[in-house]
Amino acid sequence: MKQMQKQVVFFLITIMMVSMLVGCSQETGTSKETGSTREATFTGVARGYGGEVEVTITFDEDKMISVIAIGDNETTGIGTNALEKLPEAILETNSADVEAISGATVTSKAIKEAAQSAIAQSRGEATAELPELMMTPGTYVGQAQGYAGTLEVTVEVSENEIISIELTDNIPQENEMIDREFWAAKYPVAMLRDTPQILKTVTDRLPDRIVESQSLAVDVISGATVSSSGFMMAVRDAIVQAGGNPAALNRPIEKNTAEEVYEADVVIIGGGTSGTSAVASAKDEGASVILIEKSGRVGGTGSLSSQPMTLGASIQLENNVDIMDEDELFEEWMAQNHWYVNGGTLRRFLQTTGSTVDWLAERGGFNWGLSPWSQHWIVDYVDDSLGSMGVADSFEQLISDVDMVLYETTGKSLIVDSHGAVVGVIAEKYDGTKVTVNAKSVIIATGGMLGNKDLMEQYNNGYSYEIFGLAQNIGEGFEMALEAGAVEWNVGGVAAHLTDVAGRRRVGGFDIYDTSIPYTLSITPSLLKVNQRGERFMDENAKAGSMNSSTNFVLANGSHNFTIVSQQQVEVLKAEGLAGIGMDTVPPGANFFLQPLEPDYKMENIEAVLAAGEEIEIAYKGDTLEELAEVTGMDPATFVRNVERYNKMAEEGRDSYFNKPVQYMNHLGNEGPYYAIKAVPLAYSSLGGVRVDENMQALTADGRPITGLYAVGVESIGSVLDGVAYPKLDGVALGWGFNSGRIGGIEAGKAALK
Repeated sequence: MKQMQKQVVFFLITIMMVSMLVGCSQETGTSKETGSTREATFTGVARGYGGEVEVTITFDEDKMISVIAIGDNETTGIGTNALEKLPEAILETNSADVEAISGATVTSKAIKEAAQSAIAQSRGEATAELPELMMTPGTYVGQAQGYAGTLEVTVEVSENEIISIELTDNIPQENEMIDREFWAAKYPVAMLRDTPQILKTVTDRLPDRIVESQSLAVDVISGATVSSSGFMMAVRDAIVQAGGNPAALNRPIEKNTAEEVYEADVVIIGGGTSGTSAVASAKDEGASVILIEKSGRVGGTGSLSSQPMTLGASIQLENNVDIMDEDELFEEWMAQNHWYVNGGTLRRFLQTTGSTVDWLAERGGFNWGLSPWSQHWIVDYVDDSLGSMGVADSFEQLISDVDMVLYETTGKSLIVDSHGAVVGVIAEKYDGTKVTVNAKSVIIATGGMLGNKDLMEQYNNGYSYEIFGLAQNIGEGFEMALEAGAVEWNVGGVAAHLTDVAGRRRVGGFDIYDTSIPYTLSITPSLLKVNQRGERFMDENAKAGSMNSSTNFVLANGSHNFTIVSQQQVEVLKAEGLAGIGMDTVPPGANFFLQPLEPDYKMENIEAVLAAGEEIEIAYKGDTLEELAEVTGMDPATFVRNVERYNKMAEEGRDSYFNKPVQYMNHLGNEGPYYAIKAVPLAYSSLGGVRVDENMQALTADGRPITGLYAVGVESIGSVLDGVAYPKLDGVALGWGFNSGRIGGIEAGKAALK
């Protein structure tokens, strides 16, 4: 959609003029005669939450006839909501003076500023001068919301410039619902504040860049977009306290025009799980290695996970673990993936897993423990990885002897010689510097396409998903490999084990218990769950079985679904809590961000919470089933049919469709109003990629290895998965990342040194 929007804009624009904007950055304008009227198009740009937001308005005389807003880095489900809705309001009112979208204040402000710029241009108003920065000298403490907690910065200023910036606190949220005696409590506790290892990439870079440029228009740090934006908003807060106008700090940052050229035996694009493993194993072979990493850190999605698939590691043997037989696991894996995978590649992976875990302990200092889930084919990070990324030091140790790391550098294209061999990479640094790395072997380890809405929809039946992994992974490596002649293979599906309320938003103005009501309802087995069509699609109690199977049920039904609650059930929940609708235990499936309520918690404020949820579109209300279907976009006939069938089965005491336990079959009643809570699956990474052989060498459509090109991690996991869904086997993605990276590094290093 964004690409189509841009095409429309560029079709309309025939001449582009660039200048500066008060309070924004750049703007453009064009015009054309149309009969007796004059159509003109102008574009304003302002800083949003994740980066630049561009608003293009076409006027017929002084009336707007088109408003388009684009912000590729705004948060899915929050900022994108403003991008979709505010242009309509601006067009309808013919003015930028419209109400912000609740929950998307920063993006809304940017859209309005950019629109105002375009309007000013259409009137011929001068917008070239920035306001003067005048402040009261001193030291000020600013605060703003980060990814999870509150970021506090201390800023020292003179009368007209910033002298220094320092992060002084990373304040966690409060959540007294977490049982801190529970062994897994470390995960949700760590999620209450911004992840220190991600935040470090911000504090190591942004303060100096802001001070040096005296501008808040610096780029966010890739891989730390939300923390970067929160940090800069905290700096803005301090500037306001000093009496300054933050708009004076919107000085545009000039791009660097320099070019750099490097030589190496092996160049690796991407420093996540597979990329760092490839670095270490290629170095073990004696190759010179250059690593290109888009973000400011290494570890990727692997530092957000915890358990790689492992057969025969020393820790398992020393503790007499009854390890699953390799042949048995091979047969189970093949069966779950319908035998539609490369058996030889899978076998080499399984044969490598045990030695790889031992190698990681020695090479990277990884500290392994036995599976806390008592599974016999995985091991576990001992360090707290999900929240604090305690394994970050180990990933850094894996690349400690690499010849060069180019951080904040994005691979753009592969260099292919006249014989079709891949012999290097063209890349670009965050500041615009062009980079060429000539190499004998190139390994693509860029982490998939989860952050690319268009690619996700292309390969997932029109769906993209809420991101729990890394939004920076937008498929550049996949597309580069295809351009070099590789064939796509089993692309589709995502790795996802958790669900949440839509947009990962929280209803404001309530305590933590009431805030958890929407999430709790969304995972309660005794409530009806339907898909976007209004069709019941699963046993709502499936989470109590397999986390993977349950989430795949959800994924197969799109990017969101609805939990339905009747007024009759609302009255019971107010008076008795979940216990009143058949729950004798806490609903399963805590997602680290929100905890479900206990069965005896009386939801006395449920109606007020759901009303607040309507404002940010995580909850909907209809006086009748048909009306609820209309406001949620469900098909009324399908929805009514499914509710009536569910009620009948509840009366009969038997779920004849999905075999849900009878105690959880709760009748909705026959009178409205009715409510729907919007829930979403949380995705770690995409699945699929390009086809590889057992050496991780990329293959063409006719099965020919492409000289010099290797693909590891998510970029090649389609060779061992069928492109439909994540299997019911834990440790697959992380295990494949470590092992494919190690294998690819070995083979790429050997080939380069021949």
